[in-house]
Parts: sequence; structure tokens; C-alpha cells
Amino acid sequence: KDMNVKAARLLDDEQYDVARELLARVLDHRPHHPRTHYTLSLIEAQCGNADAALDHLDEAVKHAARPNVELLMAPLLAPITHTARYKRLLAAVRATLGGDSSSSGDVSSSSSSSS
Repeated sequence: KDMNVKAARLLDDEQYDVARELLARVLDHRPHHPRTHYTLSLIEAQCGNADAALDHLDEAVKHAARPNVELLMAPLLAPITHTARYKRLLAAVRATLGGDSSSSGDVSSSSSSSS
């Protein structure tokens, strides 16, 4: 059904290569799909591919109707949060939203949950 949901489950199971391949097929048909780029950013961050993670995160933010700052703080992104590029992206999103960190948008992932 929803390839992003399947990919999120694979991500939860640390099946990164399978999830990446599945999402690459989604991007073949919907190259600007923010949720797909967001999930790929999580995968690439977990695999230690900071540049690829940030490329996908940039695309997710760029194509989301209204990015969600909380999703940019997802624990799975921890491997890239120390980079200057990530910090610039987060600051830009916060500035766009006027500092509202509770806004929702198109960028979402079932792997991210609030407590």
C-alpha cells in the first residue's frame, strides 16, 4: 500500500538497504515527495552518509507545504545534527515558521513519534 509506511517499518528493523531501494522507486514516480525524502534522510543518517542525509532533508523541507521543526529533531537524525549544514537548515525552518516548533506539515514519518 503506502511505500513510505513500508520503508519506515524497514527503517525500524534496520533494513536500510531494502528501505532505500523501495524509496528510490517512489522517487522515480514522485521525485519531490517530501515524506519520501524525509525517510531517506533518516536512513542515510543512520548509515553514516551525512551528505546524502542532508540532501534528502533539504529536499523534504523544500517540498513540504509547511515543514515540522520537531521532525527535524528526530533521534534518527542525531548523526548529522552536529554539522553546520544541518544547523543552517534547522535555523532556516525555524525562521520561516516564526519559531513555531509545533507546526505540522507534509514532512512526516511513522518512525517519529512523540511521547
